[in-house]
Amino acid sequence: MVFFNNAAFRRAFAALLLCLCLFFNSSANASDKRWVSTMPSYTEILFEIGAGDEIVGVSDYCDRPAAAKKIAKVGSYYTPSAEKIYSLKPSAVFIPVSSVSRLGQDLEKLKLRVIMIPQEKSVADIFETISILAKETGHIDEGNKLINSLKGMLPEPVSYGSRAKVYIDVDSGLWTCGSMSYLNDLVERAGGLNVFSSVRKNYFQAAWESVLNEMPEYIISVSGNIDDISGRPLASSIPAMRNKKIIELDRNIVSRPGPALFPLIKQINNFLRPEQEKKAGTGKDLSENTKK
Repeated sequence: MVFFNNAAFRRAFAALLLCLCLFFNSSANASDKRWVSTMPSYTEILFEIGAGDEIVGVSDYCDRPAAAKKIAKVGSYYTPSAEKIYSLKPSAVFIPVSSVSRLGQDLEKLKLRVIMIPQEKSVADIFETISILAKETGHIDEGNKLINSLKGMLPEPVSYGSRAKVYIDVDSGLWTCGSMSYLNDLVERAGGLNVFSSVRKNYFQAAWESVLNEMPEYIISVSGNIDDISGRPLASSIPAMRNKKIIELDRNIVSRPGPALFPLIKQINNFLRPEQEKKAGTGKDLSENTKK
């Protein structure tokens, strides 16, 4: 009992108990990390920053990486199952800010923690989404590392006057994008100029006459149906059609504002500025219609 009467021993013993409590609490908190991701881009980011093993639920469309296919599905973004999400007992649910979905309100009524993520309207917004997910999941260092890696993949800026005019074919029926879409920023960072960048919208249906008037030099298509454009009146008068400066990109990648977009930025840059590719010593011609 002499030892317990020693003040120095009592302080040391108290410190040891505190350390043990902190250790077990941190272990419990680590095991309590249970995330639900309602967007494919969030899921890909979470895996990239090392939080993949902590995900307990994903949307029906979360198929990358392959491990995401094995995680419990909670429905699509437009038809989510609040009951399924609740049953997974998540630490937090990541959903996009939207005026068309009541999911956030429904989950909050169930006393679940909901993290609302703003819609990405630029490449910089993708970095912000990564930061939010990294902070909320406790993977801040990994998030910063991913951001720096993606920034390093961006091409050198191209002056405004040197940018090629590009028509972005988002979907059949002349659906395209304006300045409020991250695709607009993606094309600009790749050295192009969206012919509809002056339109303050994210996506809209353009008039064929407007496309003709803009005379785009290049066409970037993610619709999977370039025939929708080539079959229209006077289509051959458009420089992009006449010179076969058309590239088709994987819709499943382009539609997700996440890490997989950044290799595409370089690919588009090589397509719009093939002289840069030749300077790199590859001599690869990307001016033909290609689909990756």
